[in-house]
Amino acid sequence: MAALTFDALLKGLKQGAAPGPVYYLHGEEDVLKEEAVRALLERAVDPAARDFNLDARAAAELDPEALRALVDTAPMLAERRAVVLRGIEQMKAKGKARDELIRYLDNPNPTTVLILVQGDGDAAADLASRATAVQVDRLSPDRVGRWAAHHAGRLGLTIEPEAVELLVAAVGSDLGALAQELEKLAALAHGRAATRADVTAAVGVRQGATVFDLVDAALERRGADAA
Repeated sequence: MAALTFDALLKGLKQGAAPGPVYYLHGEEDVLKEEAVRALLERAVDPAARDFNLDARAAAELDPEALRALVDTAPMLAERRAVVLRGIEQMKAKGKARDELIRYLDNPNPTTVLILVQGDGDAAADLASRATAVQVDRLSPDRVGRWAAHHAGRLGLTIEPEAVELLVAAVGSDLGALAQELEKLAALAHGRAATRADVTAAVGVRQGATVFDLVDAALERRGADAA
């Protein structure tokens, strides 16, 4: 079946593409996987009926009967329902639940949007070939700042461009860590635009440190982590 990038998935959904029956999200960036899940749910399930038409489960906890019950349940007062299975890599490769999943993928329920989310590891060929596979890679360095500014907007936070630059230099490209710091900034700014001074206070940037100092420090941390 089709293989998409994260960007291609979002573009298609924004253009009004009807959701397919099965999506398989894999790759390195967990934060963006969750953004993809949210985008798919917004397109697939009417928010007014979402309480009745959305189930999210840990894949490892399902037996074949529970899996079938989830994916075969009819939507209630809506066109579709959605099922999100996280940690799909934790399903035993030769287990009964995994076998049942493969059987389902060969003939999926057209009124269910099934979203399989893989935490880590290489893509599973038997899933990728039976679903719309979405490769979710880490953002390139030049896009991390734009993501931070966009995520700030979702939190209701306005952040000055210089503050974004300092934040990314101080924290690095870990989107999860950036999201946590942006939440701290949103609380600190109290409705005003967050500044470099706010980033310094929230993140603990050394007084007088330059962006270049922070980049060097971030590179040193990455080298230590790799070792």
